[in-house]
Amino acid sequence: MDVKVGVIYSRLHPIVSPGQFAAQVESMGFDSLWVTEGLANQKAALDPLITLSAFAGATSRITIGSCVLIAPLRTPALLAKSAASIDVLSGGRLVLGVGVGGSSLSNSADYDACGIDPRTRGARCDEFIELLKRFWSGQTVDFDGRFYSVTNVQLAPQPVQLPGPALWAGGEADGVLQRTARFCNGFVPMGRGPAHYESLWNRVCRYAEQYDRDPTQIEKAVHIYYCSDSTRAHAHEVIEKTLTERYGFEVKLPDDGMLLAGSADDCIRIIANYAAAGVEHFVINTARPIEEVPDDIERFAEKVLPRLRAG
Repeated sequence: MDVKVGVIYSRLHPIVSPGQFAAQVESMGFDSLWVTEGLANQKAALDPLITLSAFAGATSRITIGSCVLIAPLRTPALLAKSAASIDVLSGGRLVLGVGVGGSSLSNSADYDACGIDPRTRGARCDEFIELLKRFWSGQTVDFDGRFYSVTNVQLAPQPVQLPGPALWAGGEADGVLQRTARFCNGFVPMGRGPAHYESLWNRVCRYAEQYDRDPTQIEKAVHIYYCSDSTRAHAHEVIEKTLTERYGFEVKLPDDGMLLAGSADDCIRIIANYAAAGVEHFVINTARPIEEVPDDIERFAEKVLPRLRAG
């Protein structure tokens, strides 16, 4: 299958450093390496931007990215500066995935901790992206928006990738689909099954027509939970238990083909179903106790990746 596969470094710092993990993932043949957001009231996670800088220093080939940052928790100038710096350090390999939180797998405490009204998160994110693009241009920026206002500001250095790192949108609310069609280079919702993904993508395409954009220029990705096991049923149980501990509230997920759970054959079948729905890039989030994650990723590299590369 002609697909890309990446993995998430999710709360693994107690057992393996970001740089060591990044080097291992690159040597295994994966295409990308990702961080997630985890600010408040969750199992401890390193700051995603600092982690990405560690990835940049330990790798030379793979894409590195966020899946996803909750952009409104930050300020546009600081994120533009950090992202440009990571893009420079990595030689132009950064993907900046942004979201707003608010889904069933998000933590409202993040907004409380930052003193930001979550009801404004979507509109803030749209302004945020506009400013990121302007700051990355290297030109002097004047902007007077609803949430952000800057006068006579120029940031340097510019990213290696011009006009800037690829921006991916995460989520599936209508505002996210519009944001994807209007601004973004990639779409990475949580995996809720191939049919659901295809439905979301069709809506993105309709919005792209309104914004006079070619949707074929938007990379189609999916953020999907993974757990290998001899049976899908047991893998499903492990995923739910792990996510409940990780996020601080009970997580229940339907067993309807939305998860990479079970044997290598199961994983190949699910990936093929998503690929048939148009998915080009799989961002795998291993959901099992952290001490078991590296071995499970290695199993994927040994048992699943070669079969994907073989077509």
